Order: sequence, then C-alpha cells, then structure tokens
Amino acid sequence: MATTDAVFAAFLRCTTKAYLLGRVAIGDGNYSDLHASRFSYTRKLKLRAVEWLRSVASEGECYVGMPSLPNLETGRYPLILDPLMESSQVCSQPEALLRIAASGAPGAHYCPVRFIVRDKALPDDRLLLAFDAIAISRVTGRLPHTGKLICGARLTTLTIPLVKLLERV
Repeated sequence: MATTDAVFAAFLRCTTKAYLLGRVAIGDGNYSDLHASRFSYTRKLKLRAVEWLRSVASEGECYVGMPSLPNLETGRYPLILDPLMESSQVCSQPEALLRIAASGAPGAHYCPVRFIVRDKALPDDRLLLAFDAIAISRVTGRLPHTGKLICGARLTTLTIPLVKLLERV
C-alpha cells in the first residue's frame, strides 16, 4: 500500500494517529469521521484560497483534477487544482500545482501548493510540502526545488526551498 500525504502528515504529529488512519484506509474503522466537524473552518478557508488562485489564472489555464501525462509534461495548464499524484510508493493530493519556470531544463516544471489555516507555517507543513515534491517527481520525473504555502485568512504566500527538507522526508 502506498503512503498517502494524510498518513504522512499524521505521522509527523503522532505515530498512533498515522497507524489508525492507515488502518481506516484499508477498511478497519472510521477514525476520520470523528474529526469531521473540526475541519469546517479549514474547508471554508481552502475554498477561499482556491477562488483566489483561480482569479489569478486566465480562463482555460486552470485544470481541476489530474491532467494526462502529456499535458503535464508540456505544461499545458499553469494551474492545476486538486491533483492526485500516485505511484506505487506514494500518493499525495496537495491543493494545487503551479507551473514554474525552470532555467535550462526541458519540459514543464510544477511546484506543490498547500493551504494552511494558521498564519505561520510549522516545520511539519514544510515537510508535507517536500512529500508532495517527491510525489510530483514520481509522476513527472522532475523534482521541484521549491513549494508554496498559502497561510491564514490573509492568504499570505510563502515560497519554501525544499532541498534540505527532501533529505528529511
């Protein structure tokens, strides 16, 4: 079974929670339903952040879901919302992928984008972004060197260098 971003995020905080989420993923329980109401504010903030991201992309430049590999490799879409990046080893679903310029390297390059409710990013948020970068590299063959965190109600955007974080992940 592939490690998911949700299980990895839980592992960063509590190994027991990660174990329970992993068990739920294979059908042993319903642990995630216990916390559904806690995430109402988070969902609202994420919807606001998605609306903001869509507003900076032109019509037809945004894709929702995971585009085909040829469209991903050519960079057809500058903004991809709710992508699901899966390989036999990892599975991750950041809120977005943003096409970035890569000097001298062929093909399109994307960086992961995550939304967090807090105004300040924690180390775990940065590690989860690096996990997303690994998932991107498993799908595209290109490892992003940066990622973006959109923080809090003000939608403050941070560009996070991932090189050192990738080693830890």
